Amino acid sequence: MAKLALLNRIADGSGTAAANAASFGTARSVTASTSIVSSDFAIIANSTSGAITVSLPPAATANGRVFFIKRVNAGANNVTVDPFGSETIDGAATHVLTAQWARVEIVSNGTAWFIVAHQ
Repeated sequence: MAKLALLNRIADGSGTAAANAASFGTARSVTASTSIVSSDFAIIANSTSGAITVSLPPAATANGRVFFIKRVNAGANNVTVDPFGSETIDGAATHVLTAQWARVEIVSNGTAWFIVAHQ
């Protein structure tokens, strides 16, 4: 809990706990392609019915934001994380989650996206 409280203070930018100190946003479950919106924190993707693309916002509009994307299903349909336009994720055009329970945690520096954790 102390780590979460510290992270929320950093995210708030003021050095004090944000009003919603328990969360950076919402966890949203999807079964089809989607775009991450400002209120999102985590995308829980079930690609049983077909491949899913999770589109990231422009890095410039999400500087410092962290997003989690997790694939929860088994099977052949992948979940692809796609940055905006010609932006990259660790220098790559996309990041693909191919296995059940695979996840990626990404952060924007205002110019590009970077993987800070994955499984």
